[in-house]
Amino acid sequence: MIRKLLILAAAASTVVLTARAEEAVPDMVGHWETEAEALVLVKPGEEPPRVTDARLTVRIDTQDGRRFSGRELSHESANPSRHVQPEERIAGVIGADGTTVVIVDENGVRDCRILSGGSMECIYQHIDANRSVVARSLWTKQAQ
Repeated sequence: MIRKLLILAAAASTVVLTARAEEAVPDMVGHWETEAEALVLVKPGEEPPRVTDARLTVRIDTQDGRRFSGRELSHESANPSRHVQPEERIAGVIGADGTTVVIVDENGVRDCRILSGGSMECIYQHIDANRSVVARSLWTKQAQ
């Protein structure tokens, strides 16, 4: 009898914890500013990786539960040698823990973690026929 009660109590606490994790969905909608430190491998070639910094403005327009989408605008696109698209669509999902986020754009992937104070750290990966990019960025949500 005690064993059955312990099993029921454990099952009930698991349901409560799962429900609480599912309830804690961060609000992603809004204007985000990002600062990125990147390395770019230009293909083909034997030259060393190019070190670069980039700034992006991201506008997340819609959110449905853990799914969200919007657009990113590059401030680097004015320089044609940078091969940066001026604007790209993004889509993302928030993990059950409420801090893990994965975002895709039209040609790359970001693995992110929500930090305190309206910020998020992301690691970006992009590989195509002409170049490979890896970057670390800090996203800061702007006050509405």
